[in-house]
Amino acid sequence: MNTLSYKTVSANKATANKEWVVVDAEGQPLGRLASLVARIFERKAQKQTFTPHVDCGDNVNCFECWEG
Repeated sequence: MNTLSYKTVSANKATANKEWVVVDAEGQPLGRLASLVARIFERKAQKQTFTPHVDCGDNVNCFECWEG
């Protein structure tokens, strides 16, 4: 077994795979919407390329939030 072939891979700004997630909030209760957005943010720590000092999380765009 060649242990020198194992390398720790750290993400950097160029290799971070950031995605845009669009959430349509029309007609959704605030609590369910907040839970959905929180689950999207929690995926950040579950990515295989997660590195604590690099912004490698997904971006969330929420629209139709205003009801008035």
